[in-house]
Amino acid sequence: LDAETHPLPTVPDHEGELTSFGALLVDDAPGFTPEVRRAIAAWVEKGGVLLLTLGPKAAAAPLGAGFDPLVPGVVRWGPTPSPGIDAASFAILGSSATTLEDVAPRGRSSLEAEALQSADVLAKWKDGAPFLVRRSLGRGAVLALTLPLTTGESDLAFRPAFLALLDRFVRIARARGGSPRVDA
Repeated sequence: LDAETHPLPTVPDHEGELTSFGALLVDDAPGFTPEVRRAIAAWVEKGGVLLLTLGPKAAAAPLGAGFDPLVPGVVRWGPTPSPGIDAASFAILGSSATTLEDVAPRGRSSLEAEALQSADVLAKWKDGAPFLVRRSLGRGAVLALTLPLTTGESDLAFRPAFLALLDRFVRIARARGGSPRVDA
């Protein structure tokens, strides 16, 4: 991907700590504190791109933690009523999207209607529920994936479409003017 990646032990709670990053991937966080939400939102508004995966931990956010304004409303985790991704709705990944047609996770997140307002649904589950949503904030964007990357919940990270998704994530960050340093 021609991008530098660095793991972060925690999400910084000051915007200044994020300025050197062009993109940030956060996997199934149990919500963010108000300070972290403000810092990330300010960073995104200045051109940062956030890929936020939502799983059982995200749905169990403690009191006071959440994702608003990045992903407004409450995240819920539950069984997958219709496994598999509608490959036709995931055209941005090209032919690799077909490798997601039979994804059968242990569960999936659902978003409230509030999270879908002024958002683009980039991919859907076979039952029409959002799989990947993009919301613009200022010059940046928040991508919300309704499935975590942990292999205990699904095999998403082992599929060729996952690499295509990461490639698309990096390209979106570069197009928004983010730095060439991308943290995962």
